Amino acid sequence: KDACDVGCEQVQFIGGEPTIHPSLSTLISSADDLGYKHIEVFTNGIKMSEDLLETFVEHGVKLAYSFYGPSAEVHEHVTKQKGSFEKTLRNIRKTVSTGLDVRVGIVSMDENKDYIDEAKVLLKSAGVEKISVDYVRGIGRGGDHVKYTDPMDELCGGCWSGKLAVNSDGDIYPCNLSRFNLVGNISEGLG
Repeated sequence: KDACDVGCEQVQFIGGEPTIHPSLSTLISSADDLGYKHIEVFTNGIKMSEDLLETFVEHGVKLAYSFYGPSAEVHEHVTKQKGSFEKTLRNIRKTVSTGLDVRVGIVSMDENKDYIDEAKVLLKSAGVEKISVDYVRGIGRGGDHVKYTDPMDELCGGCWSGKLAVNSDGDIYPCNLSRFNLVGNISEGLG
């Protein structure tokens, strides 16, 4: 509600994995009732119950999926979860078939960099039109793979451009990737 009161019109539920949160449907319904014009769930696509999909359709939720390669071998080398490739691809196809807005993000890394074009072809054949590719940034878990001298250099430059990230503890950051830069807590008020 605080975000709406200061003019926010968009909300994105991310994780961890938001689709395993027991109150996600309630949170989405509340966001819609509050008047958010853009509600998005960013998911790995492994868990997608029929009830949750119905909630997405009912509230016009936009879906963003993470995806890593054109085969189980490549995708699961990154996710470390056997069966994740088939589950993710099945749920991408299912979501596309509902007519919801779907986009997919691929992070290019050593494990999949030679398969990005093939992954795009597969996703396009599944009906996905919005596909973006990023690279591993040296912050968060990416810091285990990429070394940097200044974490600010790892950001895209869009922090503070009309958005904030709020974690499950209510801590506020300029964006989801800048969790090293705490700016407050929701208990202090968002304004």
